[in-house]
Amino acid sequence: MGEISYGLYLIQMLAFDAVSCAMGHWGLNVSNTSGSFALVLARFVAGTALAVGVAYFSRWYFEEPFLRLKDEFEAGRNKLPVKALQDRAPERKAAS
Repeated sequence: MGEISYGLYLIQMLAFDAVSCAMGHWGLNVSNTSGSFALVLARFVAGTALAVGVAYFSRWYFEEPFLRLKDEFEAGRNKLPVKALQDRAPERKAAS
């Protein structure tokens, strides 16, 4: 859950709104104060499942390629060009 937590944070309200809209389309008016515990529970379960599913797929198919790019840029930044390595090498004195 830790790997998808940020995506879950971003998507959770949209998921619950989408579930509420879909349930309203089917004639099930759901709100937190509707009085029907079964409908509120159904909205919670469906919204949670949708949010976790979208966050999971977002992590592995959208965020992960960018995270791999970040790792490649950091690895490339740590490599010094050959000229820079030669400049850092101590000078050798000619033997007399």
